[in-house]
Amino acid sequence: MDNLATTWVGATAKQISRAVRRGDTTATQVVADHLEQIAISDPALAAFRVVRAGEAIAEAEKVDDQEDLANLPLAGVPVAVKENTPVAGLPTWHGSAAARSAVAEDDHEVVRRLRGAGAVVVGVTRPPPSPPAWCRSPTATTGSARCASRPPAAAWSGSSPAATSSRATWAWTAGSG
Repeated sequence: MDNLATTWVGATAKQISRAVRRGDTTATQVVADHLEQIAISDPALAAFRVVRAGEAIAEAEKVDDQEDLANLPLAGVPVAVKENTPVAGLPTWHGSAAARSAVAEDDHEVVRRLRGAGAVVVGVTRPPPSPPAWCRSPTATTGSARCASRPPAAAWSGSSPAATSSRATWAWTAGSG
């Protein structure tokens, strides 16, 4: 960040990656700040199925250990991945414990590319419960602009509250179909 911030929570991906690449902060510090915010706010929101605290710090340290950060456009940016997208080392839940698959051996291509760009996976988010009938659009399967209390599209997704409450700078949500 351009000012002397005490936390990186709420900073944009651009601000974070630029600061990490310039050496103004470390990926480890950025991820630690976000993990602290997750620990504070997720008990009430329950957006995360799994928080990868230790693993995320280890990933951030690997980013920090790289000699040339110039080729990492997302250097140190914490990301959350929806639980229906395979993340190596974690089961893929597909929306419920009953539909849980075995532990993924490999990352989904999107997760692989995010990590390759220097992003750090802080956890996986839960899927939404079905939105109430009064808050559905006839042309959409998720929350819509017709529901004044929620933003459109990803309003009912666990990744949406994770990103909008600044617990992850960016969240990947894959469609279920």
